[in-house]
Amino acid sequence: MARTLVTQAFRLSIGLPSTPWNHTRYSVFTRLSAAQAHSGRTLTSCAHTPSNNETDEFTRHSKHYTVRAIGRKSACEITCNTGHTLATDVPKTMGGSDAAPQPVEHLLAALCGCAQATATFVSRMMTPRVAIDRIEFNVRATRDSRGALQLPIDAVPDVPSRLHTVEGTATVVMAQGKAMTARQLQIFGTQVEARCPVANMLQASGCRLRFEWVAESA
Repeated sequence: MARTLVTQAFRLSIGLPSTPWNHTRYSVFTRLSAAQAHSGRTLTSCAHTPSNNETDEFTRHSKHYTVRAIGRKSACEITCNTGHTLATDVPKTMGGSDAAPQPVEHLLAALCGCAQATATFVSRMMTPRVAIDRIEFNVRATRDSRGALQLPIDAVPDVPSRLHTVEGTATVVMAQGKAMTARQLQIFGTQVEARCPVANMLQASGCRLRFEWVAESA
């Protein structure tokens, strides 16, 4: 299948070098302020107190999730209120049996799945509507293991245990005969970033998400 890159755009990633204007990638998932991105601090409070109207609106639009889980040793079996089941474990080198994906791998999978679902909605709502065949995600993540393993165990680690960076590419493969302009890709990537709950949560934690969105013709 022949593919042709059909977009150019610019990078928004904090701390990343600028790319030429005629480059074919648009970097998104990086709306953190420079101070937050480099401080390594997790947001733990919010100074804004919602008004009664805001609380009523949240209640009216709130979406709820429920899971039940049973953990034994390093493994866990999870049942969702939708009837689906999940399982987590850790590698044998970490004391587990390697019988299921690691929790962080589930988190990265959730990021891809949430971005995909959000992208489908965004593409349908755009004017004109964007016809997408699929999105191919290639994701890498890093964290400082001291955040989980540092001793003594009764002292809070002096480095955060959260993911430090999540980066990669999301290649949007257009439907047969369709294409996406640079402007459409910019809007598309920005809106997926803003509307994806998992991406939004990761950014709020202080994790630096550095994704590039690329549009290709099938």
